[in-house]
Amino acid sequence: MAEETAVKASPEVKAETPKADPNKEFVDGIMAEMSLKGASKKRLIKKLGEQYGFDKQRVMFKLKRALITERYAAAHAESGAGH
Repeated sequence: MAEETAVKASPEVKAETPKADPNKEFVDGIMAEMSLKGASKKRLIKKLGEQYGFDKQRVMFKLKRALITERYAAAHAESGAGH
């Protein structure tokens, strides 16, 4: 009987999992497409996705702008340290 309850519990867990999958797949897809790594980038993509209704085109545009700004700031922080 313990096996029967274990089998019955498994479908319940599987039924709950797909709710989060579309957003996770969206984030993972963009991470792979842009060759990004790291939790901070993943959180940024998730936040942008929520903000723009997971519209891939808008999220990609805003993400590219954010990454350009981040690289610009990092480059100027290094050059500013030597002055």
